[in-house]
Amino acid sequence: MKKLSTPLSFAARSSYQFSLDNPPEEIHNKAFNVRRLRRYVAVLLVLWTTGIAALFLWSVWQQTQQVKSIALAEARAYINRDEAFRHWVSSHGGVYVPVDERTPPNPLLAHIPERDLITPAGIHLTLMNSAYVLRQISQDYTNLRIATGHLTSLNPHRAENAPDDWERAALEGFELGKEEVFDFFELDGVTSLRLMRPIMTQQSCLKCHAQQGYQVGDIRGGVAVSLPMDSLWAATRQYIGGLGLGFGGLWMIGLLGIALSARRFLKDTHERQRAEEALRDAYDATIEGWSRAMDLRDHETEGHTRRVADMTLRLGRVMGLSEGDLAHIRRGALLHDIGKMGIPDGILLKPGSLNAEEWEVMRRHPSYAYEMLSPIVYLRPALDIPYCHHEKWDGSGYPRGLMGEEIPLAARIFAIADVWDALSTDRPYRNAWAANSVHQYIVEQSGKHFDPRVVQAYLTLMG
Repeated sequence: MKKLSTPLSFAARSSYQFSLDNPPEEIHNKAFNVRRLRRYVAVLLVLWTTGIAALFLWSVWQQTQQVKSIALAEARAYINRDEAFRHWVSSHGGVYVPVDERTPPNPLLAHIPERDLITPAGIHLTLMNSAYVLRQISQDYTNLRIATGHLTSLNPHRAENAPDDWERAALEGFELGKEEVFDFFELDGVTSLRLMRPIMTQQSCLKCHAQQGYQVGDIRGGVAVSLPMDSLWAATRQYIGGLGLGFGGLWMIGLLGIALSARRFLKDTHERQRAEEALRDAYDATIEGWSRAMDLRDHETEGHTRRVADMTLRLGRVMGLSEGDLAHIRRGALLHDIGKMGIPDGILLKPGSLNAEEWEVMRRHPSYAYEMLSPIVYLRPALDIPYCHHEKWDGSGYPRGLMGEEIPLAARIFAIADVWDALSTDRPYRNAWAANSVHQYIVEQSGKHFDPRVVQAYLTLMG
């Protein structure tokens, strides 16, 4: 028997692959969704704005707390100073000063024999206890003191020492063990800090207050101080205004950066899309060139490739396949006979019937197609048709004898389109079949050559 000529070598066939080998991976991705970019930008803007606002509010809160801490420290300093002065006066039993209209003898100290003295020079002196001294200092030198003080008690000797509601609540709290009470509120139209501490009875206090029944360690009242905070809040508002301008500027810079980045990203994406689309078009044009080359090589089937590709797409749409899947199916259909490039012309173009050995060679073309196309990343999703379009539902096909749903769906769809076109067109060795005969044959082959579900789709398509 005459030895068959050698098929086209794969080294030679590799020249057809050129730039299709390992195309850019972006080709396989979906086109960039501009709306998705807008959502990302919107989320980024919200996050940036929220972050800046949170930082600004936190800074304002920190500044406010700092102002309150400063005011509290200043109020405590006033109380500490007055308390030190009161202890000094009490520890010395009081102080004597000349009697005048401002400083008459204290009737509450009348029980003290030495309350009033006359110096050898005839000057009348009267005893002032610590409360009397502090009250007079507070009244006479108000303009020198930012804070105002008030001595008060639940059992006051003087009406002006009676507590107001806030002071009464604080004094009652001292009885329960509180050591300090303070609060921020509006007082006479001015935002102020009020701070109050208890006055504990000491040994030196009994000289004046023993007759009230106090003993050492008793709480006999409290000293309160009111500190206006207008100047502090004015400085704070000025600082917060500057802080707001700074954060506002930072926010605007961030917005500008996000906008410029989004614009640049969108521009780069569009450019990449255009490049990918141009490359896809080039790939598809190359594939169509291959299919035309095959039709030109085999004059008996000229135009078959485009017709069968169109029919396969129509069937695929009837079966509800996505446009993405249909794009791969179209490429596979256009390349379904690419493996015949490896079949010698003596067999492929033989005018008569093929003998058994020649049929064995001819049946290798699906495997040749797989070997040619599988190294091409871009065409791997389209391999099902070139590799499996001669498989049959009952398992009698080739090259692997797949059966039923082992056969890829794309190949099952294409099988009907391929036979439909072959029977519906004229061939040198026979005329085209009538449409009814073609339909009848395809129905007869349901469950044998063809997938029954695809046959039903064919009948739906053909009406």
